[in-house]
Order: sequence, then structure tokens, then C-alpha cells
Amino acid sequence: MENIKCIEIDHNPTICSAPPWIDVLKTRFKNAPKSEVAMVVARISYVNLLILRLLGIKTLGKTNNEFIIGYIGEPDNSNSRKISILLNSDDWYVLYSHKLPKFLALPLAEISRVLIYVTIGILGTLVNLATVIICYSIISKYLGLASNTIASILGFETSVLFNFTLHEVITFRGTGLSKAIRDVFERLIKYHSASIASFLSQVSMANLIPFLFKTPVWIGQLIGIIVGFIINFILGYLYTWSRHRIK
Repeated sequence: MENIKCIEIDHNPTICSAPPWIDVLKTRFKNAPKSEVAMVVARISYVNLLILRLLGIKTLGKTNNEFIIGYIGEPDNSNSRKISILLNSDDWYVLYSHKLPKFLALPLAEISRVLIYVTIGILGTLVNLATVIICYSIISKYLGLASNTIASILGFETSVLFNFTLHEVITFRGTGLSKAIRDVFERLIKYHSASIASFLSQVSMANLIPFLFKTPVWIGQLIGIIVGFIINFILGYLYTWSRHRIK
């Protein structure tokens, strides 16, 4: 209990917890009655619990299947009523930001959004391949060798537009993005640039790694995919769609 501190802001009740939980609670209970006395608990998933432990962020204990994260009024008042809260991505962002740079804390705080981003990326790859196959079958009889390049470009552009649309509508829905045409177009340009950079890095690694280190081609391709994904994630997820939330 020696790490617990108590704060009182204006006419709000006294909030007692350990950093960084206290920053979450003072936002959640800023309008609670001054006479409020309660133990604040929350359910924490195995994934978030693992991240907390890796970052060295501790809870104040456990009661039944819920973790104690603070107190309203008297600290360690086990006889007071329990208030169970549902921690959201904003809360996790506040917590993780105490231990990590904000650009790392954000994706960790919203793992489900990251999984959606990755899933759409995989679907985009399938759209890319399908477009190439269809376009090549149509134009190969007319354009000969140029068909490969044209079909590849069309597949790439189709997948970029496919991914961008789904990210705008699904992945980053409710994140405060501007819907003004100019801002949407600006994000499209940014994401398109991110996709080009990702593609070029993938091709570069796929050629350089086998040439420099005499590795099998698939190893170079694998490294290229990983490097390309990292670049796409940084420039796409973080820069294109989440820069306004990293504050």
C-alpha cells in the first residue's frame, strides 16, 4: 500500500491509487459525488494482464475475478461498495504511455483494431492477386509482355483502394477522423505512399538478402515481407490514420 497516493481535484471525491492507475480514475470519476466511498475494480484480459506485467504496472490486488485498481474516498476500504468499470482503449493508452513511447502504446492499447488492420491487409493481398489474374487473362492476348507489368500495377492499385476504403469505414471508425473530402484525399495520398514504400522495401530485401548473404530466395522474400509490413504499419496505421491520436 506504500505506493498508493490520494488526490482531490476541485470538488471531486478523493481518488486513491498507484500511478498510472490514478490518471485513469481521475478522468473516470471527475463528476462523482464528493461523499462517494468505493473500491474500484475491473476485469483484465489475459493479454492486457501480460502486457501490464511486462511493463511492470501492478494492480492493488484482486477480489474474486476482478482486479482492484483504486479507491474512491478512503484507501483500502474493503468494507465499501465495489464499483466495477470496463477499461477501454483510451484507458489502456493512458496506462501504457507511462512506460512506452506513445506511438508504441497506442497499438498495444487497441489490439483488436490492429488485428482488423492486419486482416484487411491480408484480404487486400488476395484482391491484388485476383485482379492480376483477371486483368492478365484479358489483356495478355493484346499487349504481350507488357501485360505482366500492367496487370501488376492494376492489382497493386486495386488493393490499395480496397484497403484504404475498408480502413476508413471499418478499422478507424470512431477515431475522430475528418470526413472532409480534402482530408480523406490527403489520407489516401499518404496511404498510397506508404504502400509504395512497403512494396519497394519488400522487393529490395527479396533481392538484396539472397545476393549479399547467399540465402534461399524465400528467406529474402520473408524478410522483405516483414520489413514491408513494418513500414506499412508505421506510415499507414500510425502516420496516416492515428497521428491525431498520439498526443
